[in-house]
Amino acid sequence: MLDVLYEDKDVLVVVKPAGIESQTSRRLEPDMVSEIKNYLHRKAQEAKKLSTGLHVQSTLLRHAQGEKKF
Repeated sequence: MLDVLYEDKDVLVVVKPAGIESQTSRRLEPDMVSEIKNYLHRKAQEAKKLSTGLHVQSTLLRHAQGEKKF
């Protein structure tokens, strides 16, 4: 798991543990570039799920309110 010290829309500061490569190597060992890419991908997926969930909730709420009106 990535240890994030600071994050905003432009900057991501993480702890690089000793023994972890900075860049991708030919071995199948973890590296920081891959870890950060995975972190950002997971975060984007979570934001997409949240956005989709809110859209569905909003649509259902509008539909339910519409049915109550006579």
